[in-house]
Amino acid sequence: TIDRRLMESSQKRKATQPFASSAGCIFKNPVETPAGKLVEDLGLKNRRIGAARVSEIHGNFIVNDGGANAQEMLSLIAEIQSLAKTARGIELQTEVQIVGVEDE
Repeated sequence: TIDRRLMESSQKRKATQPFASSAGCIFKNPVETPAGKLVEDLGLKNRRIGAARVSEIHGNFIVNDGGANAQEMLSLIAEIQSLAKTARGIELQTEVQIVGVEDE
């Protein structure tokens, strides 16, 4: 039934995605490997800058532990991208749309 399917979907989401505040998946999945697995393989789960932290549940989510600002979030994204490029040669592209930041 529809109710059963909704309940199963909700349970799956709770088991595989963080409950904390987040913008959803941060990176597009590269051809080589899913972004969340790459972040996990790089040992970056729970990596934090200020109140921005990589979720311990799913590596492709950055959660706000309370009071994270845009600079903390963007710095953590940049750090993950840099480590992925250096360690694996993979350029992670953001899936979220970043607004309000001027190009330098």
